[in-house]
Amino acid sequence: MKKGFTLIEVMVVIVILGVLAAVGTPKLFNSIAKAKASEVPVAASGYVKLQDIYLAENSALGNWKTIGYIAPGNGSTENFCYSQGAITDEKISREGLSASLIGWGATNLVALNECGMRSWWSIEMTPSSQNSVSFNYNLSYEPCLAFTSNWQIGNTLIGDCANATQISASGSDDNNFTDKTDDGADGKTDNKTDNNTNTNTNTNTGSQSSDKQALDAARKAYTSCTHCSKEEKERLKEAWDNAKEKCQASYGNASCS
Repeated sequence: MKKGFTLIEVMVVIVILGVLAAVGTPKLFNSIAKAKASEVPVAASGYVKLQDIYLAENSALGNWKTIGYIAPGNGSTENFCYSQGAITDEKISREGLSASLIGWGATNLVALNECGMRSWWSIEMTPSSQNSVSFNYNLSYEPCLAFTSNWQIGNTLIGDCANATQISASGSDDNNFTDKTDDGADGKTDNKTDNNTNTNTNTNTGSQSSDKQALDAARKAYTSCTHCSKEEKERLKEAWDNAKEKCQASYGNASCS
């Protein structure tokens, strides 16, 4: 005579399966998220190598086309899209680089566990000596650190890939550099005092113009983010508020809203 399972035995099996599911499911989701994020460090490494080679040979930084870089999926994959950030000119001389610039960025099109959509991974290049730059691997959102080692919270991009804008970690615009090949609107002058005065005036005017551009970009990024997560909307709103505050310091409340 065949003997079946008792009710207690069935309940024990169910409990065991429940425990295994509770333990294994988070690990499974984490493994899936890590697999999705694995394309980012590989793509970033390829960019850094090409940019470093171009800098050594030309004493300049180049945009993607100039250095021969092609992003995964030609700029968009199932899980990420890619942006060349602030370096849109064909090239920028190393001598003309006076502030950090982001030349590569990736943002996730899907949530990666606690790492919400539209978080940014960025490569920031900072002048380190006369003919070199340091490459900083920055992130916009702390929960995303779990998926890419050796990255840190720092200056990054904001918005979508088509309209990405460089911001500092505090939300202010950092896309400023001086092109030393430009003689200025007033032309060359032999008077050193006048030349210094014109340089300071042009720098201040450029900084103020950059403040307004940063405000417009931050506003556009916030208003166009219709399908963003709550966390991303909050970060975009914070960046908008910071850009507004910086603009108001230069222009006053009436010109910056």
